[in-house]
Amino acid sequence: MADSISDADKIRNKRLAKLQAMQDAQKAQESSSAEAAAAAAQSEEKVPATDGTSSPAESARKIVSPVSAKVEPTTTAPAPRIRITPQITPAKRESNGIQRSSSRQGQQAKPDEPIEQWTDRILRGIFRLTFDAGNTKDQNGHELHPVPGLKEELESEGKLALLSTESLETAIMEAGSNLGRLRPHKWLFACWKRVLRFGKSMKDKTPENMKWQVLLETRRLCFSYCMLTITTPELFSLEYNGSQAFADHMLQDPEDDAGVCHEFLTEAVSKWDEDDTIGTAFVGAVEELSRRLAGITMDGDYRPYLGMMRRLVAFKQITIAITQAPSFCDKSIPAAELETKTILGPFFQLSPLQAEVCSQFFPGPKSLDQGRIRNAQNSLQMSLRTHQLELDDVIGPMVKASPEARGKVLDWFALVVNSNHKRTAIQVDRKLVSSDGFMINIADETKINATQEESDKFYAESATGTNNFISEVFFLTTAAHQYGLESTRKSLKTLDRELKHMSQQLEVFEQDRHKYIANPAQLQMYERALKKYKDQQEKGMSYKMAVEGVLNDELAQTRSMQFMRFVTVWLLRQMSSGTFPQKPLTLPLPPEKDAIR
Repeated sequence: MADSISDADKIRNKRLAKLQAMQDAQKAQESSSAEAAAAAAQSEEKVPATDGTSSPAESARKIVSPVSAKVEPTTTAPAPRIRITPQITPAKRESNGIQRSSSRQGQQAKPDEPIEQWTDRILRGIFRLTFDAGNTKDQNGHELHPVPGLKEELESEGKLALLSTESLETAIMEAGSNLGRLRPHKWLFACWKRVLRFGKSMKDKTPENMKWQVLLETRRLCFSYCMLTITTPELFSLEYNGSQAFADHMLQDPEDDAGVCHEFLTEAVSKWDEDDTIGTAFVGAVEELSRRLAGITMDGDYRPYLGMMRRLVAFKQITIAITQAPSFCDKSIPAAELETKTILGPFFQLSPLQAEVCSQFFPGPKSLDQGRIRNAQNSLQMSLRTHQLELDDVIGPMVKASPEARGKVLDWFALVVNSNHKRTAIQVDRKLVSSDGFMINIADETKINATQEESDKFYAESATGTNNFISEVFFLTTAAHQYGLESTRKSLKTLDRELKHMSQQLEVFEQDRHKYIANPAQLQMYERALKKYKDQQEKGMSYKMAVEGVLNDELAQTRSMQFMRFVTVWLLRQMSSGTFPQKPLTLPLPPEKDAIR
């Protein structure tokens, strides 16, 4: 939101002033034209015609009645004056932050105004404080927070009742403990935005400018107390969950008074090493965001969560702190819960393959024709691509933040893959593995011509050195194909068989209706059971159409085939000791392990 004294407001005020001047000039011109016309008409009445003929004006006056002839000539009424003013709503006044009068005074302060009075006036406007306990509202209707205790303290010390940066902390503590229903964190986050807006309006930002130095100190204190309201709520004699409160602010628009803006994140990072509680506060809020997102599907309001995560990982310190959290890669979490109980899990859980979302793309699947199905699948593919690009905006900065953060991200992907080996089993218990949508959004299967015992013995011998990042990504991508796409294709075939079986069962079930017609109670139970079975069938059909849409995506298929072709060539080179494709591969493979290592 723009400040009342921002450049946009200045431009608008200039335009309004110019429009007002043009209207005044137009009115003056119309008035002078009317007076000139009236004078010309009077002169025509006094001067007779010299050529013995009557002018058109005189001819017209000759046929006018004596009564009408006495009427003075009328003048043209001036055009109505148009006033164009911006509509100021309560929300707009609130977004303006500091009172408009205070803002203008801040910009157009009197040259001889002492710095002490200027500081008092600015701090009152930013924090909306007052020494008068009976004054509860300002001229714009904003609530004021009285600090009579500070006034008594200043007067007892023989000082004037003026706010200063030295007494600001006392004022914040007194006002913050007596806000009523307003929480201290909401009050101070709004104060932070007013500090920023006022700072942007100040032109002279040199160290010699005392006003700028006052504003910098005000900004420092405001941020510090913003964080204290999150990390230490009891400081203001209140009890609430600071992580939840911080998460609430993160979900607001960054430009909103309650939102977490870029400047706030920059300030936090600049003080990261000075205050350990800042990192703890951010990690706690991110964990809270992840827990909330776990209960939201792609058809819900998930974008504020993803948008905030993308803004957070743009800062290395915040990214490193997130990856070091115990909940980032907790290996004790079962496979089925990885997508809800790890920090990144809920972000990757979002997918058009979620049951609720499938029903939105394919409502009433039995009545859909092929054209509507294809259109819905195209929309589904676009939604999935967009979401995967947004996930890339989260993962990309994480792997670039530091070697430790990159390792943690790889560990999380490895945990997801290794925990879902059962997805390729003949009989899969869906309660024990991750969902298809989760796996599609992300290494003991690499043995060649060897038994499981030989493979285990081979991998038991640790090789020296460390794998580079590209190698780790290569093996993880290979495993993701196996446990993600390929497993989903397999489950699609199983689902198709189940749907056919359900159709056969429904036909048999509906033939038994006549058995319950004579008994209304049993007939009602029969109808409920039949409807429940039909709903399950329709959900299965919607899910099948959604999976087909994901697997038939031409772009995804092209990338998958290109990668698998690369894997095939790489495997053949390994088996040929690096001579393929320059030399043809010789079969059978050599029995020695070292020959194909």
